[in-house]
Amino acid sequence: MFNAKAQAQNWPERPIRLIVPMPVGFVLDITWRKIASELTIALGQAVIIENRPGATGRIGVAEGARAAPDGYTFVVADVAQMVALPLTGAKLQYDAERVSPAS
Repeated sequence: MFNAKAQAQNWPERPIRLIVPMPVGFVLDITWRKIASELTIALGQAVIIENRPGATGRIGVAEGARAAPDGYTFVVADVAQMVALPLTGAKLQYDAERVSPAS
């Protein structure tokens, strides 16, 4: 008889990376720093803000799209990076529809 037990992994087991594609001090940054502080308490793991400004947020979103899909890296993107830039025909290093690196 085969007896296997499913074991759920505890998450998070290590710090969480939150990429903010804006400079320190912008509204998006300030807001997510407050949220990260509360998440750190609630999850029992550090939520680390990593600012990656530049190119209207494209640099930070592209870095997040290239990150390993392990559930430990998140990107805070807004309408500019996910809707407006793709509509302008701007060359992006990420696929806004799939949020993955551009092919």
